Amino acid sequence: MAHIPRAQRFDAPMRVLWRTRQTPEWFEAVGLNASRTGVLFQSGRVVAVGTEIELTLALGWETAPWIDVADVNCFGRVVRVEMPGATNDVAVVAASIDQYSLARES
Repeated sequence: MAHIPRAQRFDAPMRVLWRTRQTPEWFEAVGLNASRTGVLFQSGRVVAVGTEIELTLALGWETAPWIDVADVNCFGRVVRVEMPGATNDVAVVAASIDQYSLARES
């Protein structure tokens, strides 16, 4: 089988809003890193692996919180969940990014 390299990850703390595609309620989270194929974030809420989710990633939040450079609106699915334990205080969720679009405030 051919080796498929992982997408480059960028450590970029960011504000993440997410929800399942079936619910209107948004949950707040903190992004840990992102790539062109997925995002890793800490959240007080978790859902099952395979659940389809909608995410909004707020770019510029940590590096320049007074400006909102752009939001990235994404659709994807949960691919891994690490429950709180010895190495983390809150759950860590890995999600794929299947579709995305940029949204800029005017």
